[in-house]
Parts: sequence; C-alpha cells; structure tokens
Amino acid sequence: MKNHSVMGEARQGMPLIVQAARAEGGYDLFHLSGYNSDIDVGGPEAIWEGGGQYTGFNAFADEVVEVFSDAAADTDAAGNGARKVGIFGLDGSGAEVMETVNLDGVNPVNTVNSYMRVNGVEVTDTGNTDMNAGTITVRQSVTVANVFALMQPMENRARNAVFTVPAGKIAIVKRWGGGIIGPNAGQLQFEVTVAQDHISTIRDMAVVGDTVNPNFDRVMPLGMGPFPGLTDLGIAAAASANNLEGVASFEVLVFDA
Repeated sequence: MKNHSVMGEARQGMPLIVQAARAEGGYDLFHLSGYNSDIDVGGPEAIWEGGGQYTGFNAFADEVVEVFSDAAADTDAAGNGARKVGIFGLDGSGAEVMETVNLDGVNPVNTVNSYMRVNGVEVTDTGNTDMNAGTITVRQSVTVANVFALMQPMENRARNAVFTVPAGKIAIVKRWGGGIIGPNAGQLQFEVTVAQDHISTIRDMAVVGDTVNPNFDRVMPLGMGPFPGLTDLGIAAAASANNLEGVASFEVLVFDA
C-alpha cells in the first residue's frame, strides 16, 4: 500500500493542492494545471480533462458529491489501483471544505461534505501500481451533469486549469501560460466569471500553437486582479483546426479579504 499524503500530523489527510499552498507571509499559493486532449473548431473549450466547457462552474448550490471509477481495481478493498482520493472544494457558502473518500471501484461513493465547487482532486493512497487504474469521476450526486473532475488513468490527480476563490478571500493571479499542440495556431484566453451572475469576461489572451510561438508563459509582477470570493477563474482555448491538444496552468495568490 502506498500512502501519497504529505508527512506532518497537522496536515494528515489534506489533499496535496492544499498542503502545497500553505505558505508563510499570510497568503496561500495555488498552482492549477490542466489538459484537454481534443480541442476543436467552434470553441473556446476549457482546459480540463472532460473536454468542451467546464461543467463544474454550472453548479448554483452545493450537493453531496459522488466519486467512482470505471475500473474495479480502484477500490479501498485491497485494490491494485487508487484506493483513496482527496477532495478540496467549497460548500454552498463558499467556505473551504476537504475530505478523503475511500473508493469502491465502479460503485459511487458519496462524500460527507456538500460541494458547490471543487478546486482539487487527487489520489492519496494506492495499491501496488502506484496509480489509478481507470477514469475517476467526481460529480454532484443529484445534478449529475455538474462534473467537477474526470481524472484520467495513471494521472493520480485531476488536470483542470480552474479555480474558485473561497468566500472571505481575495485572489491575485501571478502568472499563467500554456500551449496548443498541433500544426495550426490557436488562442488561449484567461477567463474570469463572477459566480453570483455567471457572466464570463476575458481578462487576457495569447495566440499560441504555431511554429513561431508554440507556447508562452506570462509572468505578471503586479498581478491580475484582485478577484473577490466566489470568482471562478479558468483558461480556455480556441483552435483553428480540429483534434488539437491543449495544456495550460496558472498560479494564484489567495489572501484574507
């Protein structure tokens, strides 16, 4: 059995996205990275493993979340794949909540907490393969179309370039970047949505994916923002051809408001 939790009694059971974020100096630093394996003309499409638009931002209320795999080996009952996953997100008030879920293969397991947003999902314990065997789905248990994560096999974490600022916090984006893999140019855009009204605005963009500029990394010393609590942040890509791959990431500083 492999335990993937970061050592430290005070942090035992915390998802790694949270453990890595806790910083000195009165702020938390989060690094979000995503992947979309099939970007087509007609987008933009969010940079997440589900393809198309990110459905986790469609939730208007919190619900119990269900977690399951499409592989029987992903089970806490001595499975060879993933056994436990850590979930870090926000409840209906926007407060941070987190927990560890014991997997049961293809059978859905409900969370203890209710979630309106999920900012991170990762495998925290595995069998002898050290990785998840199947695709692990994390979605609301009633409004099942609101999928927060589709962790692909052998990834051990959800690759979603999305983040929602917790209530009572403010966030500043310090850098963002990415690329489109393919012979044709495309466009990456950093999107900001105020969760209360779900109106999306584009705050920054860059043309990427050609031989001259296959990717980019934009560092912003003064930052982008500030963004108040319950603001949705994410990166999307518009492609000039079908069947392109996209990767993107961003770093966000989160402070008490």
